[in-house]
Amino acid sequence: MTETAHATGRPGSGTGPFREGSAVHIPGRLDAEDDERIPPDEVCLSLHSLELANLGVRRALVHEQVEMILGTREKRGHPYCMWLAILTLLYTGDLVSAHSECRQLAMDARWLGSPRHEQLLTLMRARVSLLAGDGVKSAALLREALARGLPKALTRLAAAWLVEAHVLEGDTGAAHKVLLAHELAGRLDPNLPDVAYVLNARGALHMATGRFQPALDDFVYCGRVLIAQSVSNPAVVPWRSRAAFAALATRRHDLALALATDELTAARTWGAPPAASVSPCTPWPSSAGTTPRWPCWRRRWNSWTWRMRAVSSSTPSTTSPSYRPNAAIPPGPAHGWKRRARSPGTAATACGATG
Repeated sequence: MTETAHATGRPGSGTGPFREGSAVHIPGRLDAEDDERIPPDEVCLSLHSLELANLGVRRALVHEQVEMILGTREKRGHPYCMWLAILTLLYTGDLVSAHSECRQLAMDARWLGSPRHEQLLTLMRARVSLLAGDGVKSAALLREALARGLPKALTRLAAAWLVEAHVLEGDTGAAHKVLLAHELAGRLDPNLPDVAYVLNARGALHMATGRFQPALDDFVYCGRVLIAQSVSNPAVVPWRSRAAFAALATRRHDLALALATDELTAARTWGAPPAASVSPCTPWPSSAGTTPRWPCWRRRWNSWTWRMRAVSSSTPSTTSPSYRPNAAIPPGPAHGWKRRARSPGTAATACGATG
């Protein structure tokens, strides 16, 4: 369950971890009846690191703090602390260290025999595998976790990641069945816990089956939810670049350009290479049931990305107040973006792009 916590100060009086200060977007949380629903003071540093990662700032400091947390024996036994730390480590792009940490936790006696520890470790291992490009292994781990039973707060997140894993391994039928089984195929409430991850996974499934307009709608909806929760970092969910693909597929080139330029700006602010976010990793078909036209898509994307990179390199500093993530989220449906993307000062206008 995605929960809003606060990174600094003393524990508050709500369900789940609350701290006075800035709100923090957290995927997954402990059950309300769990004795650890309010994390101890040692989790404060993990929350602070996650908060910075969500905002997409001070990547070097975030990595340093996470390494400090992972190097403290007392913290390694706390499941929620490790959950926050390893998720944040993944946002920094350090998959090798995240994989190594999961292996070490699997051999730690404190992580053996405890359902809570084992559940979180399985989800972390699955996420590492997914981000490393191993959809088959990730799907197997997530299926196992769901089959054994997860707390309600973690079930929706695991289902969303499983959909994403099935799409990555090319099994769109299985991905659709997961959505149906968990009642995630219809209209979703923006206040639903972990809805951003569901929308991202569902958008990927739409793209894989050639349903580009629904994909665009889901990615934009995903972005609206994340921005409302102060998440600007594309390392959390690269919704802009994925929405750019969908916009490109629907011939809305100005929108695609604006989205991808914002993605590059956010990636540069975070200090991580944007290539993984804006490069195609799946040969999406041109329409449902047809053979993917990968070479055509690749040439079109490379040409357009080169143009977009040229513009982004001349944009103001990523620390400039001219970069406003909220400006990329229209209040209405996705079709309202076209008018906004043409407003003066946008990357689309600078390029002379047309829809």
